Amino acid sequence: LVPAWMASHSDPAAVLRGAEPGRPPTQSRLATHGLLVTQIALAAALLVGTTVLIRSFVNLTITDRGLSVDGVVRVRVSGMGDAFATSDAMAHALETMRRSVAGWPEVRESALSRELPPLSQAGGEARAEGVDGYRVSPEFFDVYRIAIVAGRAFDADVRADEIVLGERLARQVWPGENPVGRIYRPPGAPPRRVIGIAREISLPALDPELDRPEFYLPMNSTSRTLYLSLRCVAACPDPRTIDDRVRRVHPALSARLVTAGEDAYAAQLQLPHAIAQVAGTFAIVALLTAACGLFSVLSYIARRRRREFGIRQMLGASPHQLRQLILRQGVRVLSLGLAAGALVGWAAVRLLDSLLYGVNVFDPQTWAVPLVLLVLTALAAMWVPCRMAACVNPVMLIREE
Repeated sequence: LVPAWMASHSDPAAVLRGAEPGRPPTQSRLATHGLLVTQIALAAALLVGTTVLIRSFVNLTITDRGLSVDGVVRVRVSGMGDAFATSDAMAHALETMRRSVAGWPEVRESALSRELPPLSQAGGEARAEGVDGYRVSPEFFDVYRIAIVAGRAFDADVRADEIVLGERLARQVWPGENPVGRIYRPPGAPPRRVIGIAREISLPALDPELDRPEFYLPMNSTSRTLYLSLRCVAACPDPRTIDDRVRRVHPALSARLVTAGEDAYAAQLQLPHAIAQVAGTFAIVALLTAACGLFSVLSYIARRRRREFGIRQMLGASPHQLRQLILRQGVRVLSLGLAAGALVGWAAVRLLDSLLYGVNVFDPQTWAVPLVLLVLTALAAMWVPCRMAACVNPVMLIREE
C-alpha cells in the first residue's frame, strides 16, 4: 500500500522529460528503509524469542529426572477394600501378592506403592503444604532406580515410624545439616524418624507447582487401591495375564494397566514443543521475508543508480568502491533493524517468562546465535546487489544512451 500511495504522487513532468531517476526521492528512501528496518526488527525479535523457547524445550527434555521409568510397567490393583474386611487380612494379601509377583519368570524386579512417580496422586495435607508423599514397599527404590544418597532405604523389617526424605525436602528442613536420624513430621501424619535421603525426583514442567519435594513412607494395608510396578527381563506379561495372576491372590481383585511413566513427562512437553514449533515457523518466515526485502530493495537501488556507477567507474572508481556504496546502505538498514529488534526481543523475552524453563535471558548465546544468523542471512542477500553495482559496463551505458 505504501508504494502504491507513493506512485500516485509521482511528478508527471519528470516522467515526460524521460529524466533518469538515479537515486530514489528522499521520501521514497525513508519509507522503503523504514519498512526494511521494521522487517529486520521483527525478524530479530522472533529469532530471539524462538531461541529462548527452543532452549527451554531442550532443557525440559534433558533435565536429570532422578529416576528411570523406561521399561517399567505399572498396573493398578483395585478391590482391596472389598476383598478384605480387616487390615490383617489385607496385609496378608499384600505379602502374598509380593511373593506371587516375585515368582513370575518374566519379572526381574517388582514393587507395590499407593502412588506412582513422577507425580504423586496423593491429596490431603501433603498436597496442600506443597510436598508429595509416597507409600512404598522396600523394593520401590530399586525398581525406579532412585538412588539413596545418605542413610538407607526401607528393608524387610521396616518399621511404621520410619521415613525417607527427598533431597530437596531435606535441604529445606535442615539446610547444611545431616538429617539422618532426626525426627520429621510429615503433613497429616505422626512424627517419623529419618532413615535415609533419596535422590530428588524431578518433573520438568512449565508449571513449578507440579514439581514438588517428596517423602516416602512404608507401605501399609489401609489402601483400597494400590499400584504394582514391574521391571521385566525382556517383555512384561500382557495386561490380561497380569489380571489373571492377580485374581489368583483373591477373585475380588482386578488389575488394569495404567499409563507408562514416560507419558507423565511427555504430557509436560506437549505445550512447550508446540509453542517452539509455531515460533520457529514464524521466525523462519520472518527471516526469509527480511532477506528477500533487503535483496529486492538493494537490487532496485543498484539498477536505478547504474548511470551513476558507470560515471564513477569512468572517473576511476574501483569495483570494490562501487560495492561499498550498496553495502553501506544495506549495513545501515541492518544496524538500525538489529538495534530495534534487540529492544523488541528483550521485551518479548520478558513476556515469555512463564513459558521458559531453565533459560537465562542474560546468557550471551540467547542473543548471539539469532542475531549472527540474521546478519549472515542479510549479508548473503546483499551479495547480488553489490555484485550488480560492481559489474556496470560504462561502454554499454554509452551505447544505450
